[in-house]
Amino acid sequence: PEADDYRLLGHYATLLTELGLGDSDYLATQQRQSASVGGISGHVMLRSQVDDEQRLHGCFGLGSKALNRKTAEQTALLQDTLTSARFDETRRVRELISQRRARRDQAITGSGHSLAMSAACAGMSPLARLQHEGSGLAGTRSLRRLDDSLKNEASLQEFCERLATLHERIASQPWELLVIGEAGSAESVAAESAKQLAVFRGSGAGGDELRIDALREPRKELWVTNTQVNFCARAYPTVPAGHADAAPLAVHPADS
Repeated sequence: PEADDYRLLGHYATLLTELGLGDSDYLATQQRQSASVGGISGHVMLRSQVDDEQRLHGCFGLGSKALNRKTAEQTALLQDTLTSARFDETRRVRELISQRRARRDQAITGSGHSLAMSAACAGMSPLARLQHEGSGLAGTRSLRRLDDSLKNEASLQEFCERLATLHERIASQPWELLVIGEAGSAESVAAESAKQLAVFRGSGAGGDELRIDALREPRKELWVTNTQVNFCARAYPTVPAGHADAAPLAVHPADS
């Protein structure tokens, strides 16, 4: 995977559970979700190596919660989401991207401190850069540009095709099942879910590191946005998480 794949993955994770499945449109799929689970969502988990912040690894997760008696329906929904999600509902995709843009714009002032820190740290490591370009100020700017570009029907179709291609790549990867449940029932739920999902096994090798150039450089940036409050941040390079000094450095600022 490349850095561009990660940027697209953020949109993919948001859209995946908001679209139709197979022959069902998004409205029918949402009714199915409401009837079988208490929630379903996709998420991206990306981390630096504990001994080297310049190397990245991560995964995509699809999770949901449901009552024990809904286990079979929950598992079937997860499987169908991974195998038959449809990205041909272009109007729905356009609507969701516009909604996402509006939420991000409205959250700028409330998240000002974290956004400023993200911008200040963006040159410290590849992960910091991707976070700034995904959920930081740079990401908000990119989301605005994407939303504007999707007004063009050809651009919207191309975007949906890219999502569909990414979905095929993810669905072909090997997966792991995590079940959390009540004492005495978790094992049976895990066994039932694993049995249902046994027919769905990705054929890809998986486990590839995210290929992105090493990065360690100072950033001096000024962002202007629609807010009456100023937010400032300064960042300093430090040691990776596996270093002996990592814990004292994490504790000290909280005590100062």
